[in-house]
Amino acid sequence: ITGTPTTINKANDAGNCGAAVTWTEPTAKDNCEVISFTSDHHSGDVFPIGSTTVTYTATDAAGNSRSSSFDVVVTDNELPTVTCPSGVSVTANTTESSVNGVHVTYGTATASDNCGVASITYSTPSGGFFPVGDNVVDVTVTDIHGNVTHCSFHVVVNCVTPVFTTCPEDISKPTDAGICGAVVNYVSAAVGDPATTYSYTFSGATTGSGAGTGSGATFNTGVTTVTITASNLCGSATCRFTITVNDTEKPVITGTPSTINKNNDAGHCGASVTWTEPTAKDNCGVISFTSDHHSGDVFPIGSTTVTYTATDAAGNSRSSSFDVVVTDNELPTVTCPSGVSVTANTTESSVNGVHVTYGTATASDNCGVASITYSTPSGGFFPVGDNVVDVTVTDIHGNVTHCSFHVVVNCVTPVFTTCPEDISKPTDAGICGAVVNYVSAAVGDPATTYSYTFSGATTGSGAGTGSGATFNTGVTTVTVTASNICGSATCRFTITVNDTEKPVITGTPTTINKANDAGNCGAAVTWTEPTAKDNCEVISFTSDHHSGDVFPIGSTTVTYTATDAAGNSRSSSFDVVVTDNELPTVTCPSGVSVTANTTESSVNGVHVTYGTATASDNCGVASITYSTPSGGFFPVGDNVVDVTVTDIHGNVTHCSFHVVVNCVTPVFTTCPEDISKPTDAGICGAVVNYVSA
Repeated sequence: ITGTPTTINKANDAGNCGAAVTWTEPTAKDNCEVISFTSDHHSGDVFPIGSTTVTYTATDAAGNSRSSSFDVVVTDNELPTVTCPSGVSVTANTTESSVNGVHVTYGTATASDNCGVASITYSTPSGGFFPVGDNVVDVTVTDIHGNVTHCSFHVVVNCVTPVFTTCPEDISKPTDAGICGAVVNYVSAAVGDPATTYSYTFSGATTGSGAGTGSGATFNTGVTTVTITASNLCGSATCRFTITVNDTEKPVITGTPSTINKNNDAGHCGASVTWTEPTAKDNCGVISFTSDHHSGDVFPIGSTTVTYTATDAAGNSRSSSFDVVVTDNELPTVTCPSGVSVTANTTESSVNGVHVTYGTATASDNCGVASITYSTPSGGFFPVGDNVVDVTVTDIHGNVTHCSFHVVVNCVTPVFTTCPEDISKPTDAGICGAVVNYVSAAVGDPATTYSYTFSGATTGSGAGTGSGATFNTGVTTVTVTASNICGSATCRFTITVNDTEKPVITGTPTTINKANDAGNCGAAVTWTEPTAKDNCEVISFTSDHHSGDVFPIGSTTVTYTATDAAGNSRSSSFDVVVTDNELPTVTCPSGVSVTANTTESSVNGVHVTYGTATASDNCGVASITYSTPSGGFFPVGDNVVDVTVTDIHGNVTHCSFHVVVNCVTPVFTTCPEDISKPTDAGICGAVVNYVSA
């Protein structure tokens, strides 16, 4: 194909959305013959806006074809037309979100275009917000090919001055804790237009976050007037309210001592007491801080309350108190009379003692003596021996002093002539103790009184002296005391009872035989547990296995051991024998069917590889064997392979599968494929080569 035009560019025909386009038609030729030459467009056709491809196609008698194309590009250069709506004049009012302007709806622009209008846009849309003043709305019309035309009209918005709809009420509140003022929050003032600008002014110092509006700021005590001015571009308005802060917070007193306890000053019936004076503070200031006592004052014996009072400028006051407790702990002084030594005689009604008269004690005290008493008064009866007379002096505050002196009455005390020796023996059979007999202790005086005391529980007939009683294991000390009017004497001996008797175990089972539990390499074995007892106490009865334990295949010895508190022990054993009677399981591989071929040494059979048998056992598989191994030689025909599985305890299971070997007949492995190719250049035929079969 020759003479195909290059790209043709043309503007639209006036008033039309396209253009008529002409060109010189191309031509076609072929080595044999052109039987068809067609095109999808022709010179003089009307083309739409945009790019259109024109294609010519030539075809020869053998069906060979070739195409050739070019583009026709038509451009829309014609502008759209537009007519703007009429201008609008309105007045802003408080129904709008801001009195600085108003939302305005206006008419619709009309537009047309040779190809079609794509969009009509407005710089501020109908229903949009227009500020106070003269606003120009620009209308932009764009056609579907991007050509643009403009027109404009006016929207005039007139003004409205602000009017307060909300003004805060007067506020009165107490000071906040710890400060001479109060944080005050109040509602915002408002006019119909929330976008109005507000300014706040107020007398009196404030601090805190509300520096602009005052709400949330800290206001001083007293009265503060807040003035709010609301303004917009049309004018302004004001509202006023007052904030009164009253000081109702009492002063705080810190450092008040807790109760002060002090002893009297030496030789005085009172004490000088000092302390660190407390301090007072107030949120607005303390003007008076007084006390009914002061550090360094002399306080009497007993409890005295000290009170401090603080008052602030608003008349609020607070008191804080503590107690000063002065204790008289100065002991009185006393001097005892001289001691006395006498000998009991038959002029008294009893030779066990005598009445004795002695001298008088003298006493004094810083606050005063209340009483002097004697443990045995002068002229009282004193028994044989060394008697101590205690003299007690008590002052008027209960302080007590003692002194003592001796009144000795002479006599004769007893002496032991017989004291039993220490005894050691084992427990009596079957009990946790032993019956022990011993001789009685004695002194030279048969009228002497005896008492026996001993640690450790005893039972039996010897509750008084202990001899003939049953003594517990361990060491028991027996103390014998001999007494008369002149004194007493003691003798001591020990009784040791040793536990040498071993515990007894009964109910030990004989040998237990059991087969393995299904699916397990062992068995849970139960039995009646044996029991143990001892003459004293079995403190430990243990076993290395227990009824219900799982035992492995084979023989296991179970041993019970009992131990008593003295360390005597005894053991008893029996055997648990578990036998594995469970056969292994086996799954044979799938059978195999193969065909003998000439790669084997003989066409009478073939070497065959097959899959592996799978086996499992409760205790473990020892071996898997095959009658003919995988990879072995199998003759032509149906061959049976036997699989033998043996577990670790000698239990055996079998399965089998077939290996079938078939015969072979000849088959072509190569045959040439069909061939198709084009004629060789310039001739009506072609040279052809192919592989051998």
